[in-house]
Amino acid sequence: MRKALVLALCLLSPGTSRARDLDPVTRDAVSRVDIGRAATHVQFLGRDVLMGRSPGTEGAEIAARYISDRLHEIGLVPAGDGGTFHQQVPLHGSQPSRESRLTITTRDGSVDLELWDDYLLYATGDQTSVARPIPVVFAGYGITAPEFDYDDYLSIDVDGAVAVFLTGEPRSDDPSYFEGATATIHSSPGVKQRLALSRGAKGSILLPSPASLEARGWDRWRRDFSFEHLTLAYGWSENLNILLNPGVADLLFQGAAFGFEDVCAMDSAGEMRSFELKTRAGFRGDFHERDFQSPNIAALLPGCDPLLENSYLVISAHYDHLGVGVPVRGDSIYNGVVDNASGVAAVLEMARVFSQLEPGPGRSILFLFVTAEEAGLLGSRYYCDHPLVPLGKTVANLNVDGLAFLDTFDSVIGVGAEFTTLSRRLDEAAGALGLRVSPLPGGLSVREEFAHSDQYAFAEAGVPSILIQEGLDFRHVLPEEAVRRLLEWGRDVYHSPFDDLDQEINMAAGQEHLEVLTAMAGSLAQTHEVPQWMPGLGFSVARMRTLIEGR
Repeated sequence: MRKALVLALCLLSPGTSRARDLDPVTRDAVSRVDIGRAATHVQFLGRDVLMGRSPGTEGAEIAARYISDRLHEIGLVPAGDGGTFHQQVPLHGSQPSRESRLTITTRDGSVDLELWDDYLLYATGDQTSVARPIPVVFAGYGITAPEFDYDDYLSIDVDGAVAVFLTGEPRSDDPSYFEGATATIHSSPGVKQRLALSRGAKGSILLPSPASLEARGWDRWRRDFSFEHLTLAYGWSENLNILLNPGVADLLFQGAAFGFEDVCAMDSAGEMRSFELKTRAGFRGDFHERDFQSPNIAALLPGCDPLLENSYLVISAHYDHLGVGVPVRGDSIYNGVVDNASGVAAVLEMARVFSQLEPGPGRSILFLFVTAEEAGLLGSRYYCDHPLVPLGKTVANLNVDGLAFLDTFDSVIGVGAEFTTLSRRLDEAAGALGLRVSPLPGGLSVREEFAHSDQYAFAEAGVPSILIQEGLDFRHVLPEEAVRRLLEWGRDVYHSPFDDLDQEINMAAGQEHLEVLTAMAGSLAQTHEVPQWMPGLGFSVARMRTLIEGR
């Protein structure tokens, strides 16, 4: 950011002249947004002194005060608890120690495996304990998918056992079977774990396939699992769910009809099967735990249209990141500059611009900065459980999880747009800026990508939601080169200490992205049309419930 900042600010001037087809209020807003102003927020939030903004730390508290102070300067109405900008979110934190023991019992005796080296924990706390060794059953991929006539549990019983399954899902070149090359929701570890629990399993063990281990590497997994495990203080307890290092997987298969090498061969050949194992597993955890509060930050801009002022658009971004973790090349601070200091900066800049308009937007806008997104959308889930404005009167959520940083672009992607009539609104907003709307690149699941950030919490609460990203039609970078560089960023920078202020950032790309977001926000704040879910989606049931209950 530092290297690119000076040059970019010299080249850029705020606003755009392309937004001719937008309504006057939205066009005015788009002309005023300034990536240079947003960059000052990024510079503050991405500093090492904030230590990665992990919830419940001094760095996160500094970030929360900074955001609140900016909202106060803008002149927005505090929308949090007791006339403040803060909505306190009660959280529970837990960190396992090396004293934790996973024990695998074979016919030759028992072996204690070492945390971090041999296995990792998806969840922590006393509820993960398995006091006595219990049976272990191999459940293939751990998938039940009636729509594809597929069930790994058809021939086995995991009630009272630990279910073991492989990463991934059945291989297919047929789009009608597991969506071909595109990963489905069935491949998600969380979905597999919940399915095993529903089948009566006391826990689960996920085994990385050779392909997934090659793509990610055990060291990367160990790094990702090293951070404190957070839950909402009133959230449900999670059972034992383990990620096992394939290097010790043979222990589980001792004495069974097939070994781990056979399972990997089944995966490659598309001939997966489930079978009983001869081993048992037990777990005794040792944890460092704490209870604390971390705030969501909320500010309201009242609408100017008497017919719209009692309805709301929520524009959100998460301000937390991972904090301090496993050092990589001597750096242990996971600053989270693109993810998501840049998203916070974008929302702050939109708040500034919309608050200065005369006349202002017709619909009321709630600017919401949530905590603990990285821990599982906890801040946004809490907000949806305890909304500061009625969910039934919230017409949409526009979530911002990072700004474009590679190059200016000719297309945008609306993640989740096809689930609602927001797709039409995005077509209009993007078109007014001379941009196309393109689908997600092949191989990416729309539902899976939609579930990766705070827009999904709003969707589950019934609120039509969208995340807008830049497309792959870059103006100065060829598609093959763009894909290579984005993949490298995802592998080497994302959720690492190098998403920091020293990375190269294309400020013109950020300016363009900010304009698109502002155009979409203005359009939603001005229209009398209320976005709707497409038929056949479960989200619409939640929407109906909030409308009936008046929540």
